[in-house]
Amino acid sequence: MTIRGNWAWVLAIALVVSLGVNVFALGAFAAWRHMGPSRFGGGIERGMDRETAEAARQYFRAAFKAHREDIREAGRTIRDARRQAAETMRAPTLDETALARDLARVHEANANAQEAFDKVLLEAARAMPDELRQKVDWKFIGKRGRHGGRDDDGPRHGDRPPPPPGE
Repeated sequence: MTIRGNWAWVLAIALVVSLGVNVFALGAFAAWRHMGPSRFGGGIERGMDRETAEAARQYFRAAFKAHREDIREAGRTIRDARRQAAETMRAPTLDETALARDLARVHEANANAQEAFDKVLLEAARAMPDELRQKVDWKFIGKRGRHGGRDDDGPRHGDRPPPPPGE
């Protein structure tokens, strides 16, 4: 079956437009991969130039490796504390005392995880040469979550534990 007339032109134009959109999308993706954010997560390295990040990476990796079990245990403790708090929330009747206790455990687990992370930072900073340590962008310290909370000094989710019932 041969398509003739206006339908042939419409189909040809649609195919050319589709090809153009696909080529543009592929080019945009390739540019983003080449020029975009770091593929290594970018958490600690986000605010640094590439040269500084490459030089500091070995110190951060060594410190993380030395404290790997502490960090994993802190993560497991946070997960377990959150799971327990969620189970308390799903109970048929709300036990405010138990919920306050569970939420305090979550807060304590988060604080312990931050301490484990701080040990890593201290060890990495101690091992770095002074010139490199001064170049590293340390603004990520104390920020939580994937996006690091807020950049200003405003409140961050989870900074303070909830008050006990009755206060």
